[in-house]
Amino acid sequence: MRTALVTGASSGIGFATVTKFLEAGLRVVAHVRENLGELENLTQDSALHVVSADFSDLQAVSDMILDPAIQGVDILVNNAGTYNVRQDFESIRASEVEYILRVNLIAPLMLCKTLAPKMAEKEWGRIVNLSSVSVSHGGASNSVDYTVSKAAIESMTVTLAKTFAPNNVLINSIRVGATKTKIHDLNPEKDLEQRTRSIPIGRMADPREIAEIVVFLCSTQASFISGSILAVTGGE
Repeated sequence: MRTALVTGASSGIGFATVTKFLEAGLRVVAHVRENLGELENLTQDSALHVVSADFSDLQAVSDMILDPAIQGVDILVNNAGTYNVRQDFESIRASEVEYILRVNLIAPLMLCKTLAPKMAEKEWGRIVNLSSVSVSHGGASNSVDYTVSKAAIESMTVTLAKTFAPNNVLINSIRVGATKTKIHDLNPEKDLEQRTRSIPIGRMADPREIAEIVVFLCSTQASFISGSILAVTGGE
């Protein structure tokens, strides 16, 4: 039985991915920052193990990685992420940029550093890194640190894929379009109706639609895909 680690699993895409993996018969290690959120409904499932860590605290990430449940992971889904809300580019502070990079880039990199070599030893592994459509169109200047962090995740994906593909560790990234998740709650002034009008399909994604792509990239049907940046953006 395969074991998957999904970060940022308390809601949204992370929770949907956990649900899909459990339905497929996998063991799942679900990471949360603090609260279980929607995972409360799954705590009776013996195939689920929950770990917690604040990814802005790199020592907490290191401690989490030592959890025995993580050592045998076959599939890693780097989904956890955040962004800073600010009015303009000029108000960006270095401390905010550092925070974004710790959560969105350094923590996923640390997980890859630990788990990819272990997967290579077993000659099987899958890593899916969640990126953002903002990489393709540049995003907004007041959230440039978020876009930079996601661009770096895509670059990391391509680099590590070349390194580990010979050992059947396939690493891909999903460039996620606007999706109905709680991350939008961080900015209550955001006009989601206007944002939706910019999507050719005419709607935002449901988290379960993104989770389906994650599961596909970890399946036997995707056994010749590695180093890819798959755009799931509704046509943007």
